[in-house]
Amino acid sequence: MISRVGKEVKQRKVGDRVVLNPWLSCVTRGMEPCEFCRAGYLAQCLNFDGGYVEREIHNGNSATATGGFAQRVPAHESQWIPVPDDISDEAAVLADPFSVSFHAILKVPPKENEK
Repeated sequence: MISRVGKEVKQRKVGDRVVLNPWLSCVTRGMEPCEFCRAGYLAQCLNFDGGYVEREIHNGNSATATGGFAQRVPAHESQWIPVPDDISDEAAVLADPFSVSFHAILKVPPKENEK
């Protein structure tokens, strides 16, 4: 849940239930999006060592973008994805492992009658 917002935040507000997209790509670094970020492929960003965030690929690995077990996680508003009211907190915390698994399935879908 968002507990504070900066004065330039336009899309999120205090109290919003959100999950974090941890990629520290162009927009989160204050840079114009590279070709991969423009296409929505944030994991292939060409600027993981640029901008005003210390070099690293996602929250929890960068000295200036904490994460993991931190009490609070500062993030760019583009990193916060709203959680619909009909999704429980218990289900929402599975957003990251679900998205990784779902991405793999979309890349190599099972053949008919396969598990």
